[in-house]
Amino acid sequence: MNTRYVYNRTTKDFDIKPIDFKMGTDGKIVWLGGNITSNYTFENPKKGRHLTKNFLTYINMNSLLGKPSTKRGFYKWIGKEISKGNCSTFFRSIVESGIVSKHSEWNGNFTETTYSIGCNYHHYLEGNLRRYRFWKDGEWDMMIELPSTLLRNL
Repeated sequence: MNTRYVYNRTTKDFDIKPIDFKMGTDGKIVWLGGNITSNYTFENPKKGRHLTKNFLTYINMNSLLGKPSTKRGFYKWIGKEISKGNCSTFFRSIVESGIVSKHSEWNGNFTETTYSIGCNYHHYLEGNLRRYRFWKDGEWDMMIELPSTLLRNL
């Protein structure tokens, strides 16, 4: 299950909470982006950016080969050099949308993060996923809770 960090003003620390999804008025699955400066929406797979298409291809290819999918491996696969914080808003947004799942584990030297297909991957491919917008959806807490049967665990 994917998690996110939420700042707690009482304890002045970050709480770990699961990422939840809601049902929009248009019947689509809505995800809440934690970074307001990010403009990733992941609404139309046919108009998806090259980074999104390449990353999903990389994850699917590695899952067929039985290899772990990492950010470092992805950049090596596309032939680009990786630097600290490279495309961090993209990776955070694609995890928050549920298209990709993130699994972090300490390997003795550093935290190794691997990615796999997430619970909203098929909804994304069907065009049934969109980012939360206040002007369209209203208050997040007032939206319809998403039945867990709609989320597919892979």
